This record gives sequence, C-alpha cells and structure tokens, in this order.
Amino acid sequence: MSDPKRWSFSNGDYTEMKQQNENGFKRIEIEISRDRRHIVKKAFTGRILADLDEGICGDRSTRYLVAITKGGNFAVYGQNSRTGRSWLTVYDSFDDVRDNNGADWELPAEVIAAVAAEVGEPYVVELDI
Repeated sequence: MSDPKRWSFSNGDYTEMKQQNENGFKRIEIEISRDRRHIVKKAFTGRILADLDEGICGDRSTRYLVAITKGGNFAVYGQNSRTGRSWLTVYDSFDDVRDNNGADWELPAEVIAAVAAEVGEPYVVELDI
C-alpha cells in the first residue's frame, strides 16, 4: 500500500479520485494477442460490468469481460482459449454494444443481457419464429 503522504493532489484531483473509488473504478489490465506469442498489455480505468466465462456463453472457448471506462465508453474484451487470440473493442454507448454485429463475430446475448442488467437498460432477444 502506498504512503498517502508521498502523493499531493489538488482538491479537484482528490475529489475525482474519491468519486472513482466510490463508483468502483479501478485500473484494469488486459493482454491482447493474435497468436499467444505476440502479447501487448493494455490498461485503462474502469468498472467491470460483466465477466462471463466460456461455459456460460454458447461459445465454449471464449471469455468476455465488459467494463465501463472512466470516459463513459464500453470496453469489450474477448479471449479465445482455443486459438489464444484476444481482442478489445471500445463502444461509445450501450446501444452500440447491444447493436454489435461485427463482420467476424457477434456478442452473445448472455453478455449483452448481463451488461444491460448492470446499466439498467432493457434487453430482450427478439425471435423471428
């Protein structure tokens, strides 16, 4: 634990840090890789909204972590244990997360539902049956 006397904050900085701590914001560090060999570590300040492992989503090999960033964006991190590939996609809003329809992949409904519950947004999977 750091010594609080070592750090000096203006009143505004201290208030902002206190609010971040009260809102559950913390430093989140992730590893991005295309092939398990070339890893780039990235970090940001945010609050984790959902952390769903491989068994919960229909895809048995991908884990999803979704966080809201201190800037108000939604960071979606995916990690495939079979291929070793991991990625980070940043969205401007929950609507963008919900409407995600990437060319290569789509967020599982379970991930979107977990995030919706955390941010108080309605989410229903519409069936075309």
